[in-house]
Amino acid sequence: MASALSALRSGAGPGTTRFFFLAVLTGSPKPERLQTDWQRDRGRAATPGMPAGLQVDASRLGSAEKGGGAARRFPCRFKSGPEKSGGGMTSCQDLPRDARRMPAGLHWLLPVRLRLANLRKGLAIPFAAGIIGKNETMTIETETEKLTGDMLATWGHQPGKAFGAALRDGQAALERGEKLEDIRQLLESYKPAPALPLSAPGAKPFHVIIDAETADEKANLEAVKHHMIELMRTPTIEAGAIMPDACPAGPLGTIPVGGVVAARGAIHPGMHSADICCSVMMTDFEDADPKTILDAAQSVTHFGAGGRANGKRFTMSMSLYDQFRENRFLSHPKILRAAQEHLGTQGDGNHFLFVGVSRKSGRTAMVTHHGSRGPGAGLYKIGMSVAEKFRRKVSPKTLKQNAWIPADSEEGQAYWEALQLIRKWTKANHNALHQATAEASGAKVHDRFWNEHNFVFERDGLFYHGKGATPAWEGYAADATGLTLIPLNMAEPVLVVRGKDAAHALGFSPHGAGRNYSRTEHKRRFAGKTPVEMLKAETEGLDIRFFENGIDISELPSSYKKAGALVAQIEKYGLAEIEDYIDPFGCIMAGDMEPFWKKNKDARR
Repeated sequence: MASALSALRSGAGPGTTRFFFLAVLTGSPKPERLQTDWQRDRGRAATPGMPAGLQVDASRLGSAEKGGGAARRFPCRFKSGPEKSGGGMTSCQDLPRDARRMPAGLHWLLPVRLRLANLRKGLAIPFAAGIIGKNETMTIETETEKLTGDMLATWGHQPGKAFGAALRDGQAALERGEKLEDIRQLLESYKPAPALPLSAPGAKPFHVIIDAETADEKANLEAVKHHMIELMRTPTIEAGAIMPDACPAGPLGTIPVGGVVAARGAIHPGMHSADICCSVMMTDFEDADPKTILDAAQSVTHFGAGGRANGKRFTMSMSLYDQFRENRFLSHPKILRAAQEHLGTQGDGNHFLFVGVSRKSGRTAMVTHHGSRGPGAGLYKIGMSVAEKFRRKVSPKTLKQNAWIPADSEEGQAYWEALQLIRKWTKANHNALHQATAEASGAKVHDRFWNEHNFVFERDGLFYHGKGATPAWEGYAADATGLTLIPLNMAEPVLVVRGKDAAHALGFSPHGAGRNYSRTEHKRRFAGKTPVEMLKAETEGLDIRFFENGIDISELPSSYKKAGALVAQIEKYGLAEIEDYIDPFGCIMAGDMEPFWKKNKDARR
């Protein structure tokens, strides 16, 4: 049986709203469209051609107020809302309570299905609430003179920079007389791109450039592969590789130490980590005694948390400081302060100051290893926060540690610039210690070069993220000399190499020896020996010093992979050509320091 359908609009004036009804009749194979313009034609309830079963006598609407006719009129307020049952209705305050008790098998019209995408928020409409059958639906669309934010939200637009532009351009089109449906199609391009899905596990393979023979090596390799498989699911990543020194770091899916990935149009802060631009620098001295250099270096270097005390600081270039202040990521007061206080410091962990003798020339050389300290850590923290905002919009299923900043965005361009400034600062940090050592020792400098191994490099339209991996191609940076350094451990030589730009290694080589198990596991395995016994047994004949005197056994040679095996794999896989060995004389490391957080906690007591 066809349902009775009617509508009434009263008080029409300029900008009359027209109602379009689509009634789906019970048992009817096709919906019939009915247009009623009550300002133009109040005498008929339907346009010509309306199916006979839907004819409604408009004269009956007057008595419908009390329920005696085919419809009942109630003033309701509407707003734009999601396309769902009742989603567009704000309130119908005059709707009688008994109207909510539906007769068996029937619905009230309003709560059935409303799409009020084009209705102005808060517009009061005298509406005829008719009764239709249980399986019938009605869609209501209206014309309007003003585009609103609520309407855009209903069309699927999300708050952001493009939202205001869509509202502006949509309103302009509306004022030109374009239809709402045409405007809606026009504004589709303003919507954010659909969320990027993760790739299927194993869909993107990666290069494995590492051998495993012992049980520890095999367990380490399996863990690294597990991380890489999850990491490669990140939408932006197109290629990956693991070096011979690879070892896992962080939760599942985190780029391992010794890992390299190439990303399309994206900079991933989590893939260069907080120790941005961790790097090594070597100074080749003329006619200098190794002990003299080591003593001089100890008098000028600084290890541990925090920066140098006032009066003992190195001077930061004002030009570089001004560039920090002009960058949106580096202008934070804490970063600016750290840039001055931390210059000439090396931190802790595996950072070191190494002195040795070149096999090729016989000259004394000094090698420093550290990163960007407080300024880099500050940039990393801000960068991860910005990347997380993009992750939520662009790819919410991507792991948080793998969030990225689009390289072509304003934020991406500023972050890329910040990375280059942090690189300059880190180089200056190395230079400060090397030059101070030269002056303190009176030695003449023969040569000096450096390279980073924890950074992001742009090449052939891709962003290569090396987490503990050394760039091995000519001209990877403007100040690249073609030579790079690969330290092994305090009792083994530092390798001076020339990279081979191996395609299967994505153009990288190892950055060091790497570990097969954690520092904690190393301490557990050697719990039966004292630190003094271990140090003597593993570094006999070397001058090993710790800044705070406490021996850090987790940095002894036994904590790292076998140096000989790593050298063999560099040669086997064609990663680099070894040009020189800097044989060890001695080194300085932070030592077994009390964590800074514990010091601060004790100080507050």
